[in-house]
Amino acid sequence: MIHINVMTRRMQKTLSMRRWFERHPEQNRANCRAWYKANPEKAAELKRAWTKANIEKVREYFRIKARARRLLNPERYRRNELAWRKKNREICRAKEHRRRARKLCAEGSFTALQFKNLCTFYGNICLCCKRTENDLAPLKLVPDHIVALACGGSNDISNIQPLCGTCNARKQTKHIDYRKEIEKCQEQAMKTLR
Repeated sequence: MIHINVMTRRMQKTLSMRRWFERHPEQNRANCRAWYKANPEKAAELKRAWTKANIEKVREYFRIKARARRLLNPERYRRNELAWRKKNREICRAKEHRRRARKLCAEGSFTALQFKNLCTFYGNICLCCKRTENDLAPLKLVPDHIVALACGGSNDISNIQPLCGTCNARKQTKHIDYRKEIEKCQEQAMKTLR
């Protein structure tokens, strides 16, 4: 049997270096640390290149690390989550609305900014009881679907009207468009001004 050596000189050198590093792990670490300290720019560039080439490994590493931290400190993470939710109620409310609409297969969506603009357009009042947001004090205006999602209504901003929580709960799934009443009042006010 004939044995042919297909290893190039470079491959042989790489293999011998790998074997040396395996036999001397402490010297390897010390040499690497010294090189990283001596060449910080090049080291950072190599790290960025490796991260870019192995992005899935990096993401999985951080997912596992975050999961482990969460398991070790569940109370801390719960407190932080509650504090974030308290500070960002608008975002949480919008997420809940989108989720509910997705579950009911409703088309369309609206953002918190669009709803805020809608409230401003109607003078920040509940269209049902005509109370302003200042009168509602602890309560706020909430988006109400004119045609309820449960009845096949869309989740688009054109199907939304601002109501207080009490009026929204009282309306339930009935099809009542309070915007028409406000628009009639606005038209009458414009006629009296002329």
